[in-house]
Amino acid sequence: MISRRHRSVALLTASLMLFLGACETAKREPPPGIQGRELYAFDNLKGLVEGTPVVVVGTVTSTKAGRTLGADEATWAANVATIHVDSVLKGRVGNEIGFEETGKNGVPYLDEGDHALLFLIPYVGDPPSRDLPFFTNIGSQGRFLIQPDGTVEPANTESEWLLDLRGIPLDVLVEAIASGGSLPDSSPAAPVESSSPTPSAS
Repeated sequence: MISRRHRSVALLTASLMLFLGACETAKREPPPGIQGRELYAFDNLKGLVEGTPVVVVGTVTSTKAGRTLGADEATWAANVATIHVDSVLKGRVGNEIGFEETGKNGVPYLDEGDHALLFLIPYVGDPPSRDLPFFTNIGSQGRFLIQPDGTVEPANTESEWLLDLRGIPLDVLVEAIASGGSLPDSSPAAPVESSSPTPSAS
């Protein structure tokens, strides 16, 4: 039989593990209020398409904690994901890529099973792994979650032109990307003019 003492130790150990697990979960993404300046901002879809070298539709097959970011007590881990590429809309990549996100742009991390439309730039510096070609988002404007009904939800909720794309069918957006960023008149957003990426304000 298990003594009361052993039960108490086991209960204490289990409680400690739950506490540490909660702390780890809380540190998976940046603490509230921490948001870095994004490198690029686009005025419309055409500018985003023209300014991004690689655009894919993919499914997240795995995620894990990456490098530690932040300083002092405000630290968290980057998110490193493996993505199966379902279709390539621009650029050239294989059927599997690595993807790192830091959360500094205020966008929640991708999870395993997520289906997303991603505007990508090559990873700069030493990648988390050399087993796959690694990329990052060009910015929060370049990530759309694909919903079960086949519509898209932009991750960035601050750009007015992106909010116009909420609920648009994925195939309509894919067609617009293939045509350089011009949406058909029947879509929620009107056709847009070309725009080059401009650095965000500090």
